[in-house]
Amino acid sequence: MLSRRLYAIDLGTDNTIVFEPSRGIIFNEPTYIALHRHSGKVLCIGREAKEMAGKTPPHLTVIKPLSQGAIANLDATGLFLRHLIDMLMRRRALFGPAIAVSIPFDLTSFERNAVREAGIQGGARSVVMIEDPYSAAVGAGIDLLAPSGALLLDIGSGVTEISLLSCGSVVASRSVRSAGWDFEQEIIDYLDARYRGRISRRDAEMLKIEAGCSDADIPVPIKNRSDALPRALQIPLTDVREALKPGIRRLSDFIRAFLRILPPDFAPYIRENGLYLTGGTALLGGLKSHIEREFSLRTVVGQNPLQEIALGAGRIIEDRKLFAHLVTGR
Repeated sequence: MLSRRLYAIDLGTDNTIVFEPSRGIIFNEPTYIALHRHSGKVLCIGREAKEMAGKTPPHLTVIKPLSQGAIANLDATGLFLRHLIDMLMRRRALFGPAIAVSIPFDLTSFERNAVREAGIQGGARSVVMIEDPYSAAVGAGIDLLAPSGALLLDIGSGVTEISLLSCGSVVASRSVRSAGWDFEQEIIDYLDARYRGRISRRDAEMLKIEAGCSDADIPVPIKNRSDALPRALQIPLTDVREALKPGIRRLSDFIRAFLRILPPDFAPYIRENGLYLTGGTALLGGLKSHIEREFSLRTVVGQNPLQEIALGAGRIIEDRKLFAHLVTGR
């Protein structure tokens, strides 16, 4: 598997990040693809395709190939990967590259096969999988081989996954198909019910970030998408924080339920090491302090939680011993 043409890919619900040995991260764009409806020809992928979403003429369509961490459209995912691989390789080689894709720990065999098939359809010579807890842990600087206990909470766009790692393996892991996307949907639904106005998901994401970054209650102007001629809504950040409360409560219940099933021998290590928080939603302001108050547990957020899975997967493919120990689907 280890070769000069090898890439580690974090194929995320919202963003895809690609790591190449010796170069680092070389692609970091939204997981979107724009196609001609009848011919199926790829017009563009990534940021350019996302900008077209909701604004295309009838002969074009924009597809989000993944949903909640799993492949929702196998053909579109294959086309996305093929276009991505063509961009990366720039026609430099006769044969496609080998790719290592980081995946949620609890992905079913059917979903794993779908990932593998999408990679092969996309032109990869071979496809192996690295499970997300390992990638995230290595990206966060955790010593996987230590006989202690590292508690890792990964909150992405489509999946929330909590894992306990020790001695190079996952001791326990649980996931739920609810994450950042659901926070944004709850903002949309709350504001629709309160103001009878629909806002875009992009605006909901912006409001989520604004509410997390500031304790102030400055009204934020947002376009109401319910009308053909959008009117501005003035959204107080207190309303956004109120909309986020159910999701925060669900997350707390999820963490609490997981802690209850862990072997008691790990309790001293968890208290000492704390909880590592990663994934895009780790950047939600106030989340770290909420977890610390709720569980009296030191919570660590890395410098770049958005990229830790891709960086960790990249370090794994650069380390032959670690690669052989962790990679699945060989």
